Amino acid sequence: MGCAVLRAVWIGLRQIIAVSLRWFLLTLGVLVPLAVTYVLWDRRRSRWLSYRGDRVLRSHERATGVRNALARWRRDRLIEVVFTGRLCLGVVPLLVFSFHAVLVRTILSTGRFVELPQLQHSQFLPILWQVQASVLGTTFVVVVLLIQAASGRSNVEDLMDVYVRRTPLVPFAIAGLCVSVSIGACVALFRQQSGISETHNHSLALSSFVIFVMFLFVTAWLYCGVLLWIRPSWASRQRRRRLETNTLLLVRHQIHTRLCRHLLETECRQLGLRFVEYSSARRDLGPIRANRFGEIVDVDLATLRRFAESLEHTVSVPRHPDAQVKGFLLVGIGSRLSAGRDVLARVHPDDLSHHHGRLLRSLFRVTRT
Repeated sequence: MGCAVLRAVWIGLRQIIAVSLRWFLLTLGVLVPLAVTYVLWDRRRSRWLSYRGDRVLRSHERATGVRNALARWRRDRLIEVVFTGRLCLGVVPLLVFSFHAVLVRTILSTGRFVELPQLQHSQFLPILWQVQASVLGTTFVVVVLLIQAASGRSNVEDLMDVYVRRTPLVPFAIAGLCVSVSIGACVALFRQQSGISETHNHSLALSSFVIFVMFLFVTAWLYCGVLLWIRPSWASRQRRRRLETNTLLLVRHQIHTRLCRHLLETECRQLGLRFVEYSSARRDLGPIRANRFGEIVDVDLATLRRFAESLEHTVSVPRHPDAQVKGFLLVGIGSRLSAGRDVLARVHPDDLSHHHGRLLRSLFRVTRT
């Protein structure tokens, strides 16, 4: 009997190791192309002005507590993307169904050598299926009612929105539906009673019971999290934390914009241009007008360098007759554009061409506001 138990344990461990190795190789095959893509994308985005400004700003934030607050905000944003993004819709069902399949296979391998508990699957599984669906529906309703009641009591109107984005409520609902579908499939197989042996029936019933027990543990953990969120002190803490984070992000955005303008001015001086924002510069020069409307959020420095190198003539600077530049750049990060009205730059009339206009317009990243 002891040898049979050891052999069954060895078979189960071998099955788990084989499946884990397959998942590891699959994950490695997905992560390596993603890593290569990220490296290439990181090299490409280093051309943009906002990336350089953000890198300079981060270097000054490392020695202060602002860095920790921003890291907390990025962590919260990552949690929101993981819990409420489209990735959750594909990953959670895949994990639930794969785990159920691996569990069935492991129980089948173990049952060849060890006598497993026998379940009356014809009566047990339909009841288990109904209980799981009832627990899922009741939990969802109770959680929503508790959060809404706490929101009205603490005068925090968006507490439900914050709870959904920062807690695994959405993955829990998706996983619960997947568990219901998985157990329902087992019930359908039992009712057919065609081509399925008694051993397979017992393994499916036992695996469904194990998944149901795990679902109950996750439900209990979710209830503990809800009891923490409905505390008045916790709600006020979340509101104060969001206010501090939003204020910090607003101040950082203003600092980042001014820093990028300073970096753009320095880059223009090195290239022989003059950055004069919100100024008409010299009206006798040729204007290059915008063809899009919106707000400038980034500048491609590599394209700016090509634009400066393509200019062949120089012009004088007002109030500085001895200074010669290739042109005047009139817009930067934060500038709002109107198609056909706002002037992007002014250059020598002999440098006005379709090529220069297309090159200059392509170096700005504009978002519609």
